[in-house]
Amino acid sequence: MAENRTAIVTGAGKRVGAHVARSLVADGWAVVAHVHREDDAVPDGAIKAVADLADPACGGTIFATNARMIDSCAPIPTPHKTTPPMMI
Repeated sequence: MAENRTAIVTGAGKRVGAHVARSLVADGWAVVAHVHREDDAVPDGAIKAVADLADPACGGTIFATNARMIDSCAPIPTPHKTTPPMMI
């Protein structure tokens, strides 16, 4: 059975972040590619999430993009208890 894996890559429009995102997509990961501006490109196969990391609410934008991607791929069971995502 194939394992579903999702990665959120910040700075995925440039340099190291773009390389990491491309490598993950090539390895079969679902990738949410964070960029700072709408016109920033992301690697083919990644889903773009535009957010300003200086904004404390940016995590909500990035995680909402991830949730939309997951919702479009497969149903997610409703948890009995929800906890907010941890930012690292």
